[in-house]
Amino acid sequence: MTPMKYFEGTYAARVKFSDTPVSGVDGDGVAQTFFTISNLRYDHDPTYSELDFEYLVNGGWGVSGPTLWSTSWHTYSNNPWSKDNVYNYSNQSYNGWHTLVLVVKGGQVKYFADGALLAEHSGKYFPRANMAIDFNQWFLPEALISTDGTRSYQLEVDWVYHAQNTELTPAQVEAEVQNYRSQSVTHTDNVTAGEIDTQAPTAPANLVSTGKSGNSVSLAWHASSDNVGVTGYDVYQNGNKVLSVGGTTLSATVTGLSPNTSYTFMVKAKDAAGNESPYSNAVSVTTNETSPVSNWEPYHSYAVNDLLIYKGKTYKCIIAHTSQVNWIPSAVPALWQLQPGS
Repeated sequence: MTPMKYFEGTYAARVKFSDTPVSGVDGDGVAQTFFTISNLRYDHDPTYSELDFEYLVNGGWGVSGPTLWSTSWHTYSNNPWSKDNVYNYSNQSYNGWHTLVLVVKGGQVKYFADGALLAEHSGKYFPRANMAIDFNQWFLPEALISTDGTRSYQLEVDWVYHAQNTELTPAQVEAEVQNYRSQSVTHTDNVTAGEIDTQAPTAPANLVSTGKSGNSVSLAWHASSDNVGVTGYDVYQNGNKVLSVGGTTLSATVTGLSPNTSYTFMVKAKDAAGNESPYSNAVSVTTNETSPVSNWEPYHSYAVNDLLIYKGKTYKCIIAHTSQVNWIPSAVPALWQLQPGS
């Protein structure tokens, strides 16, 4: 394992995966990996960072056959075991030599194998701490075959490369490696410890209610600022986070509320490193006594629990949407629920 000094940039390696053992009987669950990882300081550590290429030569984790997994981690807990990650997988053989490229830049993580894009992850799964670069190979305890005798698998590595704070294409990585080889350079390291973004966004300003019904409240606020960039806003209702919107969205509608009830709302901003702003100002809103019942009409925005009348029958909205000409309540049960007694 290398020192934990790597953060944004391009990671790459030329590895040789093996679908069959060097010796012994085939069939065990085996993982061959190229990955970056930080320390887990404690269970559910919010800064834990890990990005994995994991090749399961005989399948596993619910997928049969050789499979290459691309996994980005937010955090996990050892006891009791729980995890928060996101993944994609390519269910095919990668036996032999392959160039793996991992681009970590601007809040996005991209996984490539032999120039083909396998996965893109972002949001809370973007790293939040400096990481080490590592390779590993292990047997999956739950997938060992019942047989005597020694089995041996081999993972080979031709080269490993990192370009700090720089996004390179797989083709550019190959060119950089060939340039080093043409100069007979076998090892060089000019990477300094990556700078982690620890600066939180400013608090959203001037939070106001822009509308309400018996079961919804619409909110708007002024944008926060951040040294790198705001990636999202979280809306809190009575102290609990109820929804999130993107970093360029400055409004939201909270639905599923009860009529004639007082609620307090606040908003926080967040950035790609997971830093959260202080709360905005608080806004207290009392919903209307009852949800107005009106006739259905096209091109109208309906919130969850909105009630309306169509051809003498009452319907309740079950998915927020803007109605279209052919989306009449009686024809779209995915959007509208006929009320008892109608």
